[in-house]
Amino acid sequence: TVNIARVSRRFRSVALSSPTLWNFIYWSPNSPPETFHHLTLCLERSSQVPLEITFEDATHSVYDTLRRKVSGVSDFNRLFNTLLPHVARWKSFLINFRGKKDTTTDICIVIAALEPPPEAPLFERLILKSSFQDLWQTLVIGESGFPIPFSNWSVPGLREIQLQDIAVELKTFPTLASVSQCVQVPNFNFKAFFEGLMTLRSLRSLCLEVFTGIE
Repeated sequence: TVNIARVSRRFRSVALSSPTLWNFIYWSPNSPPETFHHLTLCLERSSQVPLEITFEDATHSVYDTLRRKVSGVSDFNRLFNTLLPHVARWKSFLINFRGKKDTTTDICIVIAALEPPPEAPLFERLILKSSFQDLWQTLVIGESGFPIPFSNWSVPGLREIQLQDIAVELKTFPTLASVSQCVQVPNFNFKAFFEGLMTLRSLRSLCLEVFTGIE
């Protein structure tokens, strides 16, 4: 979008007057500082267009690992507080957990602790991914692990959930019509997963990908 706006005055005018060019929101602790200013511009220029949001807690270096618990949560808080005034426009939210488990817990608690829970009438797609490099295991969210993001919110339009190496209690989202589960770890609880599927009365689409690591 920024490059288009710099082509010419005419292109800039068209770009700035086209809200659908500004409704994708991306933020990561690894993003350059000026990226946050671009994020606020996207919120302003997208007008009333539904928002598609991505937060990637991306870190791999030794230095980043040492500072992750502080920066990952503080960066997410900053993003979250900036987005909340626009919650009525949220259409999708992708969270890629790539930091430490304690950071992931704190991020989930930030979402779950809001009182009263926000109403997100347009929220229809939730994507949760776990990409821990130091943990070869499923990230369990729910009664036996982290609080489930957005589980206590008013999201009557939530129809789709996409999961990667994350186990979520599907009964928490009874309106789901589409479930996608990607499993790349050996300890996934398939019994609990299929029991959750059986509670979804509106389920129409199921995608299950299992990677065993065996060649």
